[in-house]
Amino acid sequence: MENTPIQFLDTEQENALYIKRDDLIPYSFGGNKARKACLFFEEIDKGAYDCVVTYGSSHSNHCRIVSNMAAARGKKCYLIGPEEVSDTTFNSKLMQCFGAEIITVPVENVHETIEEQLHKLKKSGKKPYFIPGGGHGNLGTQAYVNCYNEIKEYEKANHIFFEYIFFASGTGTTQAGLICGQIENADNDRKIIGISIARRNPRGRNVVVDSVEEYMGNCNKEKVENNTIFIDNYIGHGYGKENEEIEDTILGADEKAVALEYDIFSEIRNKVASQVERIKSAAYIISLIDVMQSMATVAEKNNYVKPVVNNGNNIDIKNGRHPVVEQITKESFIPNDTFLDLGENRLDIITGPNMAGKSTYMRQCALIVLMAQIGSFVPAESAEVGVVDRIFTRVGASDDLATGQSTFMVEMIEVANILNNATNRSLLILDEIGRGTSTFDGLSIAWAVLEHIAQKIGARTLFATHYHELTELEGKVSGVRNFCVSVKEQGEDIIFLRKIIAGGTVVMVFMLLN
Repeated sequence: MENTPIQFLDTEQENALYIKRDDLIPYSFGGNKARKACLFFEEIDKGAYDCVVTYGSSHSNHCRIVSNMAAARGKKCYLIGPEEVSDTTFNSKLMQCFGAEIITVPVENVHETIEEQLHKLKKSGKKPYFIPGGGHGNLGTQAYVNCYNEIKEYEKANHIFFEYIFFASGTGTTQAGLICGQIENADNDRKIIGISIARRNPRGRNVVVDSVEEYMGNCNKEKVENNTIFIDNYIGHGYGKENEEIEDTILGADEKAVALEYDIFSEIRNKVASQVERIKSAAYIISLIDVMQSMATVAEKNNYVKPVVNNGNNIDIKNGRHPVVEQITKESFIPNDTFLDLGENRLDIITGPNMAGKSTYMRQCALIVLMAQIGSFVPAESAEVGVVDRIFTRVGASDDLATGQSTFMVEMIEVANILNNATNRSLLILDEIGRGTSTFDGLSIAWAVLEHIAQKIGARTLFATHYHELTELEGKVSGVRNFCVSVKEQGEDIIFLRKIIAGGTVVMVFMLLN
């Protein structure tokens, strides 16, 4: 079991309060029974036991956790409890949900029934494991010796010393384990205080002392007595029993809390309403500061540069990088140049194999342009950005089954929207147009889209494709240039260099001859 965290409670109290989060142990829903159960189930797992027997009432957190952990392992769980305390509770409902078999008998017959059930299971060929009620015994004590040692580790790591440890004391093994840990570590200046939830003194205290002595063997009895602080001032009418006085107090407090909450809310609402304009103005200023501070932090941390933004026609990026991919890639990010204008360099056709980096390259260009126009520094060696009126993208493959639209239909609708709304001041990022249909149809569509953009719209465009036939447009259509992602052959392997270079991808056809 991993160490549970220790959390500082940020209160206005004079004393610093910390809480050991044993409620985060799986299967628990809170309480200290899960830590004990984990040790028992470690033995169960090692010993290949196929069923579990334990003792507890219908209120028992211990029985709930044991039945849950048994169910998680596919093991049958038998819960034996006194019929005097066998009313239906949330815990008992959960036990039933976990598939536990609940056996109730008169309290004086519990011990005998446990022995009979264990004998019955063994006779039938089963290998049962018995867990004492509440996780009592040396193994339960050991669980909180471990907990104490975790506290010591936290103290050492954080240069702190807890003067007091408070907790609820029931069966006594939690308190016994903490005391044993204290004695073993010779922490004489610390007070461990158990608040009884079940027993009155002196019996409750004696149960704890007996558990300590059983675990430690030959120990200093006087030291054990001195270290055992057991308070019984807070016990009600019994463990899990209803209390009308407490119930009335809780219900009344709830009504008062609601009324008080509304009064406070109304007062705050009225005060806020009178200062709306000031708040809106402050919020606007803070938002601007937040944006500028965030962009400045990112720029300084990641070595961004100040771009030149003008009304020209050029997008000239030197050694541009993708702001997200470069942060998550395990390898060194390969930067690339980009140059687009409204003349002979307005439409770049980019070819290359899958996973070579085409989409990353195109997206980084769009992001750099966008970042520059919102006033941010950009991930590049230098950047000149002629203002664009819009950035259109058609990247990735997706469908819309809810409206009956296929991948191809979605693609065509988005492409049509781009062609109808783009201007020569727009930036277009198009990735594998025509992929959603047959090869020849897709090639035709991609060819037509390219010609329309180049000849009719004139927008600065990056166009990635696997249709190598499109590279023929260079020299035939004004403004079209071919680029590809460079690769390197190393033996039988192909290495993607992630570098965008001029020219189309060379298509090699390999024929296997028998």
